[in-house]
Amino acid sequence: MEKIRDRSAASGAASIGSGATPAIRPEGRAPALLRGTPREVLARISEGDPLEVRPRVARVLAREALLLDADRVHLRALVHTARAAALARGSVDARRSGDLLDRAAERAVREAVRESRAAGSRPSGGRARDLFEALAPHLGLDAQEAREAAAAFNECDPEDRRACFALLVEGRSLDELARGGSATEIASRARRALGAALAKLGTPERASERKEQA
Repeated sequence: MEKIRDRSAASGAASIGSGATPAIRPEGRAPALLRGTPREVLARISEGDPLEVRPRVARVLAREALLLDADRVHLRALVHTARAAALARGSVDARRSGDLLDRAAERAVREAVRESRAAGSRPSGGRARDLFEALAPHLGLDAQEAREAAAAFNECDPEDRRACFALLVEGRSLDELARGGSATEIASRARRALGAALAKLGTPERASERKEQA
């Protein structure tokens, strides 16, 4: 009986302890983190991403079905968050912080899309390798071609991109996507987006350009 009581007491203590320290939502941390100069704010919110800016960026990228370097977009969103917080002069409360973070993520994505249109220019010298430089060799691709393919994909109609993402990235079936709609139309949309990207990869013209640049 004593052992049973001991286990019950320990279980009760654990329950009380876990209830006494509930997890704090990111918005709850915002008022303390989003005070000060842009440099001060950026230093706080970069370490461990306490405001969960990266998941917000990921949601925008998934919603818009865009091929971008998420790490770079995340860093840009952190900078926008720090600047917006400094302009607010400490008036960002928990309720308003969600809107501020969402706007920062969306602005960072928009800017990255605009930059991807100039895919012919490589990242500035001295910067860390981007996603395409890291992954392209493992896929047997040229990094610059991969950038251009991603830029072409991002310029496609949003519905074409989403259809391609749903089929090839999320692994959803055509039957599932076509419920209440046309499977032929969805397949055509996905094919257009995929075709726009593939057209930038491995063409004889691009191979000739690479030889000239070598």
